[in-house]
Amino acid sequence: MASDQANKETTKEQAATKPVSALQLTSSQADVVFSLSNLVLIIGAALVAVGTVGSIWSAGLREEFAKSKADADLAAANAAAQAAADRAKEANEKAEAEHVARVKIEARMAPRSLTNIITLVGSLKPYAGNDVLILYPTEHEPESLAWTYPVS
Repeated sequence: MASDQANKETTKEQAATKPVSALQLTSSQADVVFSLSNLVLIIGAALVAVGTVGSIWSAGLREEFAKSKADADLAAANAAAQAAADRAKEANEKAEAEHVARVKIEARMAPRSLTNIITLVGSLKPYAGNDVLILYPTEHEPESLAWTYPVS
């Protein structure tokens, strides 16, 4: 019986050391591979966790930088718009001043005219029937010609 017992233990040892897979690994070698695989899996999971945290953190940083740049761009655009509005206001004021000056010059240079012809005709009625000679400086002066027609 002792020999049967010894044979059974030898058979168990041989079974434990006998390769059973296509890779020809023994049981102890398979345990080592299994332990290493679990270690690599744990390390990989830790790296994924670190990568995820890093990705989320850096996305927040990118958003802050983008917001900062957008704020700076908005401030620059507002400053440019204000400068353009100031230049437009100055240009409008200058154009209005030039328009007023032009109107004054045109009023001074405009031909003179008789504005109250009815009063003029009324004051000349006592001389009705008399010959009147109207003189004007030159026949090419439209202002003098314009005065002769309403009176005559």
